Amino acid sequence: MALLGAHGAHGAHGAHGAHGAHGAHGAHGAHGAHGAHGGPASSGDPLLATAMAVSAEGIMGYWNGTTTLNPLPAAADFTTFTKLQGDARIAVLVHELAPLFRVSPVGTLDVITPVAGPPLLQLTPPTIPELAAQLVHVRTGADLRADRLPEILSQMGDMLSFYGAQFRLHPDARKWTHVLLAAVYQTVLIPEMRLKFRASLPRPFDFAPQVQPVIETPAHSTYPSGHATEAFAFATVLSALFYASRGVVDPGATVLGNLTGPGAATLDETLPFRLAARIADNRTVAGVHFPVDSAHGALLGLATGLSFVAACLPGGASVPAWAASGSTWTDYFTLDEWCGALGGWDTGAMIALPGSGAGSLLADLWDAAVGEWQ
Repeated sequence: MALLGAHGAHGAHGAHGAHGAHGAHGAHGAHGAHGAHGGPASSGDPLLATAMAVSAEGIMGYWNGTTTLNPLPAAADFTTFTKLQGDARIAVLVHELAPLFRVSPVGTLDVITPVAGPPLLQLTPPTIPELAAQLVHVRTGADLRADRLPEILSQMGDMLSFYGAQFRLHPDARKWTHVLLAAVYQTVLIPEMRLKFRASLPRPFDFAPQVQPVIETPAHSTYPSGHATEAFAFATVLSALFYASRGVVDPGATVLGNLTGPGAATLDETLPFRLAARIADNRTVAGVHFPVDSAHGALLGLATGLSFVAACLPGGASVPAWAASGSTWTDYFTLDEWCGALGGWDTGAMIALPGSGAGSLLADLWDAAVGEWQ
């Protein structure tokens, strides 16, 4: 589940490797967010380090340790933020955004926001027999492996290239969009992994060795799907950036309206979600997920993605509260079925998230990313 993590050492491509920290999922790219460290000296090459030391001695002569410059005072938050290296930026953003979600320690799997009121998302996991009944869908999906294998393997460590076929996402053109997406990943990973830890449900091959997954099965819970969560969160935020750049005041509401309106799954406006659904489905085809994992992971990605956008807007926004039970999803996962289920999962309650405030780090980063789309 990586954002081009293998490109992390390319410097300006560092934000692509935000999934690099996702070591628990496998080979997602080594510390990709570190990629923007700067010049070759950051590589730790001992020959280069020695050459630089000898060069400095040759051009400077003796220095007695006295001050020769007056450092500039600290700048505004976002100006300071722009000067940080990639991993430091992500750490700062995670600190800002981590309080946005927490998961209830007991009972149903509730994703809770800092705002008083209902949970953002209440999930009731499927039972073991309900998962067993979905094994037939895993078997059906396996017939697509020959066609889907290049996608399956690529998407193990790179989702963003696929979204880059829909949106201009070259890192030189949309640097702050990449930083924002890295923050999205790190933010949704917190509730995603906590929900997996609490659910602790078996994978398809735990029910039958004949599943024969074509990739390594991750060691954590099958439910909810991390690929579905992250793919739908990316689709939500990228779509919101597009609408915000066109002057839409509440871009999250527009994104949600596209998904819940008539014929949602075939609209051009939902193309990023069609991609997200295919990324999620590829995990069932590969033999490592059940359809319900993707359905509820997608809902988690939508809910957290909308909340992320609301938190970045200076004035905030209201987002729906959702509730879904694993017992009600028995079909194969498709975007059409999922969009049709959204109305039933919507509890009717709205959560007013306060936003980050004008001039805050998150608001300035959001504005910088939106500006790249104009």
